[in-house]
Amino acid sequence: MRHSLPWLKAKVSHLAILNYEVDAELLSPYVPYGLEIDLWEGQSFVSIVGFTFRQPRIFDIPVPCCQAFEQANLRFYVRRHTEAGLRRGVVFVCEVVPKRIVAFVARHILREKYVYLPMNHHITCNEKPGQRQTRIEYQWYHHGRWHGIQVQADHDPGLPEPGSQDAFFIERDWGYTLRPDGSCLEYRFEHPRWQIRPASAAAFTCDQGDIFGPDFGACLFKEPGSAFISEGSEIELFPPHVLLGKT
Repeated sequence: MRHSLPWLKAKVSHLAILNYEVDAELLSPYVPYGLEIDLWEGQSFVSIVGFTFRQPRIFDIPVPCCQAFEQANLRFYVRRHTEAGLRRGVVFVCEVVPKRIVAFVARHILREKYVYLPMNHHITCNEKPGQRQTRIEYQWYHHGRWHGIQVQADHDPGLPEPGSQDAFFIERDWGYTLRPDGSCLEYRFEHPRWQIRPASAAAFTCDQGDIFGPDFGACLFKEPGSAFISEGSEIELFPPHVLLGKT
C-alpha cells in the first residue's frame, strides 16, 4: 500500500549482480538496530551490483545535470518485522557514483555512504542463431588503477522462480542505509518484477585497497556463488523514513 507519492523516479538498466557467501559475523557491525540479517538456507550473502541510472526526476522534475550515469554498490540482505508485516530489504555498505553532486548530497544531507570516483561501463551484445550473448562491465578508478565487475550471459531472460535463490537476491522492496549517528534511513522502492539472465561467466577485479575495505575485499576475491544480469525498468522511490538507533 502506498502512503505517499514517490519523490524520485528513474530508469535503472543493465544491472550486473555478483553474489558471495560471507560469514554473518562480518556483517553484524553493519546491521542497523531493529533489523536482522536475512538468510538463504542458513547462509548470509553480499552482492556487488552495477547499473546505469537514467532520466531521474524529483517530484517529476528532471534533474538536468544527472540524466545518465553509472552506479555500483556493495549490499547485503536484511529483514524487519513491523506491525504491517515482514519487510525484506537490502543494506547498502557503500555506493559509488561518478557525479560529485550526487555523492555530496548523499553524504552531507542524507548521510549516506556514497563515494565519488570516475566510472565507465561497456555493454557488448552478440546475437547468433539460438544464442543471445551479452557482456556487461562496470569499472571505477581508484588508487591509480581500474577496478570493476564483468558478467556475461548467454541465455534468454526469464522471471526467477518464486522462492528461488535468484528471487531472494533481486525481489526486494526496501532499502536501508546505516548512518554515522547510529540511525538508519528506510525507504521503499517499486518496480515491475525484473527478468534475469543467469551468468555464464563473472568476475570482480580489485585489490585489498579498493573502496570496500580489506575485510570485504578478502571475501570478494573468491569466485562468486552466482551472478546474473537484468535489463531493469523504471523505478519509483518513496520518501525515506528515519529509524532511530539503539540508545
